[in-house]
Amino acid sequence: MMHARIALCIMNLGVGGAQRAMVTLANALFRRGAKIDIIVAQKFGAYQHSLPPNTRITTVGKSTLAMAIGLRRFCNANPDVTLISAQTNISRVLGLLKLVKAIDNHVIIREPNRIGSTVKGALRFWRPLLPLLYRQAEGIVAVSQAGKDDLAKLTGWPESKISLIGNATDHDYVVKRAREPLPEPWLSELKNCRYVLGAGRLVEQKDFPTLISAFAKSGLPNDVKLVILGEGRLRGELERLTETLGIAKRVLMPGFQENPFSWMSRAELFVLSSRWEGSPNALIEALATGTPCIATNCPSGPSEILSEPLLGRLVPVGNSDAMARELAAILSEPDTREERETKAREKFGVEPWADRYVTVINNCTTQQGI
Repeated sequence: MMHARIALCIMNLGVGGAQRAMVTLANALFRRGAKIDIIVAQKFGAYQHSLPPNTRITTVGKSTLAMAIGLRRFCNANPDVTLISAQTNISRVLGLLKLVKAIDNHVIIREPNRIGSTVKGALRFWRPLLPLLYRQAEGIVAVSQAGKDDLAKLTGWPESKISLIGNATDHDYVVKRAREPLPEPWLSELKNCRYVLGAGRLVEQKDFPTLISAFAKSGLPNDVKLVILGEGRLRGELERLTETLGIAKRVLMPGFQENPFSWMSRAELFVLSSRWEGSPNALIEALATGTPCIATNCPSGPSEILSEPLLGRLVPVGNSDAMARELAAILSEPDTREERETKAREKFGVEPWADRYVTVINNCTTQQGI
């Protein structure tokens, strides 16, 4: 049992892999006896209702200054809390506060992606400072080997100082939610159809144009549709692409779905088409439902998750022809869902995953920076 106080730091509790991972971790640590705080820059999001009982949520503000003031105020009022930061925006501010000795709390940085692919826009100003700022943490976690390599190269840290903990899934929860029916009108729409599924924010990273193009080229029969769950600024562009390719009536885009597992469990196939990833939760969750999977062999994550043929197949990034061939091939193969679900439970179970975080937490409380 843990008798620690843990504050998980995230930009918001909205849609995203980092958010799902932190909610899963919050519940796992709570089951071990930890008291949980959530620190957010903005207090909104669908995952707010999935947190453990009595979780205290503190909002610190979105700007760098507001975040710094809010984090310092929280830490000074709660000096016994260990903070785990799950996104670069907050990690850099915590590192700065540690550097100038404005806070004394133990800090663990969990880098959710390949840091070279995420430090863009306004964050580019911070890139030269990140090695120094991240060094102030007592612990650091990478979610994939490629992410660990990238982080070690950027910061100059020895890899032995970086813990590798990929993402995990609460399989019992996934299986329970997977049994729920699809919401209307989609239940009626898909009643007599099979479908291929993609899921994620409608942004460049997820590269849904390649998935849509592959589906158009696959030669799959008309009773097979493509469903893409998620919302984002590229919706209009993706809808126009389906019209251009003549498959608009076979492509459904229901938007964000609070329960993606019922969609995953009924899909013929799940496809991750990303250009880059950290440790993609959606891929692990699809495996937990036993659904066959295809993923791009993008930098970080998928190749480590789909480490054996039973779990799924890899295709080159942006290659719609290769993806189309695999779409057609997998849908003609025998059903192996039960074996896949069992293997996924063994490999991505939440309890061993949480135990590794407990080890990092215990180790960091005896250290004084990396």
